[in-house]
Amino acid sequence: MRSISLFLALFGLTFLGNGQTTAISAGHALDHPDFNGRFAMAVSRDSASIYYLLDFARLASRFERVSFMELSFRCDTIVNVDPDIMKDQVLFKASIRYPETEVSGIFQRLQTTVNQRSAVWTREEKSAWLEHNDKYN
Repeated sequence: MRSISLFLALFGLTFLGNGQTTAISAGHALDHPDFNGRFAMAVSRDSASIYYLLDFARLASRFERVSFMELSFRCDTIVNVDPDIMKDQVLFKASIRYPETEVSGIFQRLQTTVNQRSAVWTREEKSAWLEHNDKYN
């Protein structure tokens, strides 16, 4: 988590919370994020992008996390900034030209797709899929 805070602090980004913008100070702004039941939340912005922190703790298995990342790479709107899928929070960004509600909706749809896939696929299907798609070893 400190790496995300450090990243945001080094690049002079601002922290967004409850409709207010506050400067990130001393790299501690995101040590304990409060997602308030959301899967993704906008946490900062610069002149070109809005940065989103995703609650990867909601993706319980390696299959779900790799599957989410694989689906996200097919989406032109979002870009993964932090590819460490073992973290409970992962950082993405999107161009400021996309409204936050649209980007949050994309993250929610990807999460729903992953959860549905995970519920339907057998353990053997998941293992076989991971053998061909898990590039995070």
